[in-house]
Amino acid sequence: MTPYEIVKKACIEANPDILKLEFGCRVKINVCGKDMDVMIDESDVVPNGEDGIKFSDSDCYDCTEILGREIRLADVLLALKRGHSDVWGKYWNLKYDSLSWHRDNQPETVEFLAKLLGKD
Repeated sequence: MTPYEIVKKACIEANPDILKLEFGCRVKINVCGKDMDVMIDESDVVPNGEDGIKFSDSDCYDCTEILGREIRLADVLLALKRGHSDVWGKYWNLKYDSLSWHRDNQPETVEFLAKLLGKD
């Protein structure tokens, strides 16, 4: 395995949502016999009976592999956190790497950052 593959595997193990089929996720599809690597948007994923999903509603498209969204620093920190102390996850929920998510769900995090970064 390459160093990139090792890091990506550890990040996916720590946060399986990286492979969630949603806007920004990359997939390999077969379009009429030709393989392509594309980024999907929410309109591309449609129900497919018991299998759960199918890429697009066209019989010509077939999702052959889920590549996932880009790996972010929060994913790497979450993977590093496994088996180690929770130093960086004390205030910031690494699975939800968004300031607006923290504002709505963990306001104490935003208050802490405001005190840390604010000049007032």
